[in-house]
Amino acid sequence: MTGVQHPRINFKKISSFLIPLPPLNEQKRIVSKIESIFAGIDAYRNRLKHGITSQICGFVIS
Repeated sequence: MTGVQHPRINFKKISSFLIPLPPLNEQKRIVSKIESIFAGIDAYRNRLKHGITSQICGFVIS
């Protein structure tokens, strides 16, 4: 099986739907905000990982 078929939904019906999108400037602002949030998550994850590594090293040394 190579996909899922729904007997009452077909491409012809779906392709006629209009999906509203925000203006390009708004899309770019959203992407920028998401990238900023992900950068913060990555920084927090690195600090957490480093902190755990430091605690383990400290425990092993002492």
